[in-house]
Amino acid sequence: MYLILLFVLAVLPSCLIAIFLYHQDKHEKEEHRHLWGAFGWGCLTILPALWVEKWLMTIADTPLYHAFVVAALTEEFFKFIFLYFLIFPRKYFNEPYDGIIYAAFISLGFATIENLFYVYEGGIGVAILRMFMTVPGHATWGIFMGYFIGIAKFHPTNKLPYLLAGLGVAVVAHGSYDYFLFEKAYDFLIFLSILLIIVSIFASRRAIRIHQERSPFKPEG
Repeated sequence: MYLILLFVLAVLPSCLIAIFLYHQDKHEKEEHRHLWGAFGWGCLTILPALWVEKWLMTIADTPLYHAFVVAALTEEFFKFIFLYFLIFPRKYFNEPYDGIIYAAFISLGFATIENLFYVYEGGIGVAILRMFMTVPGHATWGIFMGYFIGIAKFHPTNKLPYLLAGLGVAVVAHGSYDYFLFEKAYDFLIFLSILLIIVSIFASRRAIRIHQERSPFKPEG
């Protein structure tokens, strides 16, 4: 029974966020098979990410390096790669908000698998903490990435700056959050990690509203 409880606590936050994002797709909802396909790809991104992270940790192990390079750059890079090559070219990616929802679903897939590892190792306390911090963090980093990917998809000429911005913003936000947690020399940094998540959630809501307004499927008037 305890293991079942841990499993529920590990997967529940991703499911709730996924449901919320689905209902924010107000003008042309994506098919469930496409969304859960993205979620599945996100689950798979953890495999190459863990392999590269293990190798990178043999090079250096300072909090800054670990946060921005080992964790943030590696994880967001593979999310980006899966998004760009497997979903970005698809015909069903047909409005800017699709960048947000597919990037977020990939991130939530990654976060779910990662969460299972941490929760089974750390127990209910870790599950509760990650429910309100790390899993929403992964979702917001995906939304940041997807916001710019959604612009890039429909930009008539120069897509590259927006693609790079999507990856870069996700890495900076993710790396900053991890650094605040990894740098144990200053206790106040834990409060900055909480503040960052709160700000990221508000910024994500803003990004969602912007792409809702840009939808070509939005009724006129």
